[in-house]
Amino acid sequence: MSKQFTRAQLEPFVAAGYIKVERHPEADLYVYNYTPKTQYDAHWTPETRACRGLILDGTGAIAARPFEKFFNLAEHADQLPKEPFEVYEKLDGSLGISYWLEGRPYLATRGSFVSEQARRGTRLLHERYGHVRLDPSLTYLFEVIYPENRIVVDYADREDLVLLAIVETSTGREVPLVDLGFPVAQRHDGLTDLESLTSLVGTNREGFVVRFASGLRVKVKLDEYVRLHRLLTGLSPKHVWELRRDGANLDAVLDRVPDEFYAWVREVAADL
Repeated sequence: MSKQFTRAQLEPFVAAGYIKVERHPEADLYVYNYTPKTQYDAHWTPETRACRGLILDGTGAIAARPFEKFFNLAEHADQLPKEPFEVYEKLDGSLGISYWLEGRPYLATRGSFVSEQARRGTRLLHERYGHVRLDPSLTYLFEVIYPENRIVVDYADREDLVLLAIVETSTGREVPLVDLGFPVAQRHDGLTDLESLTSLVGTNREGFVVRFASGLRVKVKLDEYVRLHRLLTGLSPKHVWELRRDGANLDAVLDRVPDEFYAWVREVAADL
């Protein structure tokens, strides 16, 4: 049985700034997401790892359970399991997390019920996939892709929901993907050398997610993607220096960059 969390258990982490909680504007539902402070401090506990869009209802019951936080391949290099694995395309959109309200499915994002990505994802779910019969006991996890939500990878005019995984909400057990009519992330059967994945050539791809037989996931972002993301966000030693000089909180910049940059930002800040 996967660990259960109550709102009371999560409250100390909220108070300490490690978890952010947002209440649904029309229902007694709460979405919990770890903060940039958690990433910057590397304050990973069972609670912060679970809060990557975890949704609880007013009684404290889990209403939707997304992936736990999963790390980069390099962070697991010395402890990867000796077991079969599958390699999937890592899509460059926003995570959509299914939840139910008055008998109808909706999508939240990691930290919000009403973000633009949540609204667009929900609209796609209702208008394009309204005929799909979803199981209320399961959490469906999607990548929400549309042109205005471009980060680095150019999907042209594609607007869609890509099904990433299905999780049994009460236990956290991942269930096999079935053909529900949604597109799914591409599987790359020919990739077997994990260490070489980051250097693969190609700019219009974020990277890969490696899923081991036990359920462990690690991510591998291409070197070129990370380089382009840093250019697009304007993240540089000078920028970090100016923020620190002005006494600004680094959370604002950290909130818009992938966690591959966090160790680098810590090193730059420590040298100032």
